[in-house]
Amino acid sequence: RLAIDLFEKEKFGAARELFDQITNQISDPHNEVRVSALYYSGVCAAELFNPDAEALLLSFVDQHPSHPQQNQARFQLGNVKYRDRKYRDASRWFASVNVRELNPSSREEYYFKRGYSLFMTNDNNGARQMFSQIRNPNSRYYPPASYYHGHMDYLDGDLPSALETFRELENDETFGSVVPYYITHIYYMQEEYDLLLNYAEPLLEEATARRGPEIAKLMGEAWFRKGDYQRALPYLETYFEQSPQRITRDDQYQMGFAYYSAGRYSKSINHFDKVISGSDAMAQNAHYHLADAYLKTDQKR
Repeated sequence: RLAIDLFEKEKFGAARELFDQITNQISDPHNEVRVSALYYSGVCAAELFNPDAEALLLSFVDQHPSHPQQNQARFQLGNVKYRDRKYRDASRWFASVNVRELNPSSREEYYFKRGYSLFMTNDNNGARQMFSQIRNPNSRYYPPASYYHGHMDYLDGDLPSALETFRELENDETFGSVVPYYITHIYYMQEEYDLLLNYAEPLLEEATARRGPEIAKLMGEAWFRKGDYQRALPYLETYFEQSPQRITRDDQYQMGFAYYSAGRYSKSINHFDKVISGSDAMAQNAHYHLADAYLKTDQKR
């Protein structure tokens, strides 16, 4: 009784000492008190991150398959594997749990952790099914479940659904700083350039050194797609100056074309010159515009 009282007060270290005493003092392996103590020792070990937690719980599951706590022990084994980032093993243990026998708060934990384990093992359909079971907006698992659901929709190209999900998370304490970048990308992919520019302008002012160039590039490309190359240039220049990523051949062509279209031919030459290798359509276009830029800057030879 004292050990159970300590356990319910979440004093797992003290509770485990008593449970271990009980399992050592009772020699009969089928004694109900000893069996229960073995189970609680395993749960305490899991809560305390003790390295023997898995072995204790496995011993209980193997030796007492008809015990009332069998389902809860399997859930705890899933938690241990989840905590160790062994998501495939976690998925298998969670799959063996009868979710209807869990209390409501544990069910939400179960749905999220099983869903995340499936997500991490590339079973997106299974992950969606789990995440969609978390419907209580006040649950601590609702925001992360929504985020990963939206992330999968984004990857699968279901942009309207992803956008709706990310807009709901804009004020979330954890994900509010992340989802605006998804929203900006979605506006770009939907060719909603005016929405992108209005949304991203304040975002760019507060962006980190890592995110800033990415947002600047999207804004520059939005103005580029709208045909306003003069307004595109400052954002594209910011991207070229600050991006930690390697500047691609496509980027060089776009920058050269923006300079060329804005009448800044000398600057366009430096970028077109980096694109002309090869025999694809981009190289052919770059050759033409590079030649014309040379003419316009009186470099006929």
